[in-house]
Amino acid sequence: MGVVGSGGMGGRRAESFNSLSNCEVVGIAARNPDTGSELAGKLGAALTTDWKELVDREDVDAITICTHNAIHGS
Repeated sequence: MGVVGSGGMGGRRAESFNSLSNCEVVGIAARNPDTGSELAGKLGAALTTDWKELVDREDVDAITICTHNAIHGS
């Protein structure tokens, strides 16, 4: 599982997905290096600033978009 966004919603969703027995968050894409590295470290996930890197990962089967509504298409 990949997560785009590392704010409040990204953190809650990432932790929820990671708590499932059949799901593991392996990558976080974040524009904010502080919240991104904190969330990635907490989950043991890789951090990137480019969401396209999550798409290219072979171990990512799904991605959740957890950014502000105004930047979903950015």
